[in-house]
Amino acid sequence: MSFALGRARATYGEALASEQEVLGHIADITIEVYAVESALLRTEKLIASGADSETPIEMTRVFVSDAADRIQHSAKQVVAALADESEAASLFDLVQRLTSHVTFNTVTARRHIADSLIKAGRYYF
Repeated sequence: MSFALGRARATYGEALASEQEVLGHIADITIEVYAVESALLRTEKLIASGADSETPIEMTRVFVSDAADRIQHSAKQVVAALADESEAASLFDLVQRLTSHVTFNTVTARRHIADSLIKAGRYYF
């Protein structure tokens, strides 16, 4: 994030405060990274406690997969706004590499999660 903020500051200078779209995308990335870390740590803690963790792990996988897609979108928007043509392609490639993840059937996973929550009568986190 410091790279993006530093680059935004260098690009816009004092006018950065009025570049709400760029700042919004940077904030969205920061929020997503924090939420992913939190979900992973909470799931790790649940696993370590010995509690049934199958559904929470599946919930975390779905959330992290979706978050990676949202992060990629916002990062691409930031690159498009800040990079010149000579470096944009390499930065887009970097964004793609940093946000790549194993794709899996989140539709089926969400249905399984819903069924598990209904059966348990509670939310896991």
